[in-house]
Amino acid sequence: MPKIENTNASQIMRSQANKARQAEQRKDTVGSQRGERSARSDQTALSPRARLLSTARKALESASDVRREKIEAIQQEILDGNYQVDVEELAKRLSSLLES
Repeated sequence: MPKIENTNASQIMRSQANKARQAEQRKDTVGSQRGERSARSDQTALSPRARLLSTARKALESASDVRREKIEAIQQEILDGNYQVDVEELAKRLSSLLES
């Protein structure tokens, strides 16, 4: 009984793969010659999270410059060490969130 070596096995596998590819190409060629549309089509779909992130990004980009300027001013105050938090106001807002 002849021994099958790895090189022979890989050559056989490549040959079979090539035959399958050629058969598929012939099938596509025959279909296109007949004027048939290929059954294959590329599609993409966004996940719900990706759609949400896209919507959020658009909302941020369309936000007014006034809001952006306020955020930049607060960021600068934080960096300078001058930002003060109104502890009572923070507590009120947190408690109202917890009650909801």
